[in-house]
Amino acid sequence: GVVAMVLVVYALAYPVIVIAEGLVYPRAPLFGLPCPTTIFTIGWLLVAEMPGWRLTLVPLVWSVVGWSAASMFGVGADLALPVAGLAIVMDRLFRPTPA
Repeated sequence: GVVAMVLVVYALAYPVIVIAEGLVYPRAPLFGLPCPTTIFTIGWLLVAEMPGWRLTLVPLVWSVVGWSAASMFGVGADLALPVAGLAIVMDRLFRPTPA
């Protein structure tokens, strides 16, 4: 639950983090774009009652794609994408299934 809430709060603070990095609008990616939305979605999927892999697949794939693009464009705030992707994989692999 703690990791999930950290990801949600991080995604909501994403515009402030990006501006603090020195990026300015229109170059600064804000909340409605895929990277912060992916972090936000993964945070909520972590607290959801085992939504399964199909629902997890799109945010997981985007965490990899978005991270590679962010590393090329130098958006440091997107370094949370691989952390979020790893968190959702670990959650789906090791969360106990309901009886």
